[in-house]
Formats: sequence, C-alpha cells, structure tokens
Amino acid sequence: HEQAGCWRNGRTLWESAIRSEPKHGIAHVNLGQWYLEQGNTTYAIKKFKKGAKVMKDAHHRMVPIEQRANSECIAATYTTIGNAYVSSAPGGGQGGVQITQKEMDILIDSRAKALSSYEKAREWFPTHAQANCNIGVLLYQSGRMDEAEAQLRHTVQIQPMFLECRRTYAAVLEASGRAAEARRLMEEGQRIGALGRF
Repeated sequence: HEQAGCWRNGRTLWESAIRSEPKHGIAHVNLGQWYLEQGNTTYAIKKFKKGAKVMKDAHHRMVPIEQRANSECIAATYTTIGNAYVSSAPGGGQGGVQITQKEMDILIDSRAKALSSYEKAREWFPTHAQANCNIGVLLYQSGRMDEAEAQLRHTVQIQPMFLECRRTYAAVLEASGRAAEARRLMEEGQRIGALGRF
C-alpha cells in the first residue's frame, strides 16, 4: 500500500523500479515506452538505448536459453528505437508529404538512424521479422528497389505469415512492373493463412 502512493502513473512506476534495480533493462525500455506515448521521442530513445545497454551488459552472464530470450528482447528494443526514429521524422517517415529541404535532411538522418537500429536488432536476433521487414521498407522508401526486394523476399522466407511484409514486397514487385508476381505472392499468403491471421 505504501508503494501505491508513489506509482501515480507509468513513469513513476518504472522510475521506482529502476531505482530499486538499476540493471533491469526491461524497466528502462518500459519507461522509454511511457515517454514515447507522451510524445517525448528524444528521451524515449535515450531510455530504450539504456535498456538495450543494460541487457547487453548482462548477456554474457546468462545460460544459453536465457541468452536467446535476451537476444530477442535486445532485438525488439533496437527495432523500437528504429520505429521511434521513423515516427519522429517529418511526415512520420511516410512518402508523399510535402516537406522543406531542412525537413528532408532530418528525414534522411532519421531513416539512417532507424536503419542502423534495425541492423543492430538483426545482429542480435537475425530472424527478427519486424526488424528485417523494416529494413526492406526503408530501402523501398529510399528508392533502393533491388535491395528492398531482396530484403523483403528474405523476410517473407523467414516469416511467411507476416502480412505487412508481404504487402510491401508485393508493392515493390508491382513498382518493378511485375504485377503477376505480386498477385502470386499475395495468393500464396492466402493459401498459408497469412491474410486471415494478421
């Protein structure tokens, strides 16, 4: 009951957890998520990075089964960092939005930071589907079609039921004038149940 007064919101809860256990990576990540939800992307990214560092520092002291789970948590954290960079970019990182040259420079920088974060996620957990797909999406948005196609094909191979990735891969194929291949890709997704589950 004493603690209930301290935990007014998510921030105070996770700050209290961090004070009690500073080397609790997930507490840092959850505090980062709270800041992200409040619109403070800069501080959120700092907390996400701190959480990833804490988890990385603890990694060598774990048994193999713990290391696998920890690797996946680290990859998910780097993916979240990448997503935060993308969402904080002018236009939310989406194409087709009119922006100034300064905003374009910020967008390019945000995409580069996001790509670096997704690649770090993949280093820790090579089959992390969201990180792999997000790399393909960024390559596609940057006009690097051949690289995007290869990356998205790889992601669909490691996670055949990942609808978002299938859709982006199909868009790349269509943009390359290969509508029939795009249709087959989506039909294959329907056959294996991807479209009904996501």
